[in-house]
Amino acid sequence: MGRESEAWLSYGGASGAGKILLESSEIILRGAVRARIPRSAIASFAQDGDDLLIQTPQGALRAALAPKEAARWVAAIAKPIPTLAAKLGVSPETPIRVLGDVTDAELQAALSGGTSPVSTALLAELNDAAQLDAALQALADPSLTAFWGVTVKGKAAALPEATLRSRLREAGFIDTKSCAVSQTRSATRFQRR
Repeated sequence: MGRESEAWLSYGGASGAGKILLESSEIILRGAVRARIPRSAIASFAQDGDDLLIQTPQGALRAALAPKEAARWVAAIAKPIPTLAAKLGVSPETPIRVLGDVTDAELQAALSGGTSPVSTALLAELNDAAQLDAALQALADPSLTAFWGVTVKGKAAALPEATLRSRLREAGFIDTKSCAVSQTRSATRFQRR
């Protein structure tokens, strides 16, 4: 996911220069044409010369792209949407150690059958500074080489993402990936340097 291109966009009776972004759950249009199109609403998609053509219940989206970009977009849209478990790299073959309680239903489902107390990766829901302190204590174990910190999204979060990053960096970790967990939470992966 995460594909982004400059394009001449035409959708819903409006047209003009803008950006088209492919996210895991939607296509976002910015600029002269503004819209969010859930991937589940895409009836069909195809390349038409250098254009990307997407059919939705609200009509056709046409994005005039740079040469060869339309083919890349078609390939990206055709890829299956990765599950949360796949984004986290969690499976019965690659389990993760969980610290504390997991309250997010989507995260619980993703971790089902993919946890182990002997994994080299740790995951924790972090709602406040005390939970971050507990995670940092657990990460003192040198066998733990990776950490997923799951935090509440938005500016009103009790534990801001900037605080999480700075504290983990001070502890010798570097952030390498992030992903949405649910409507209310996101996760950031850190690797030991």
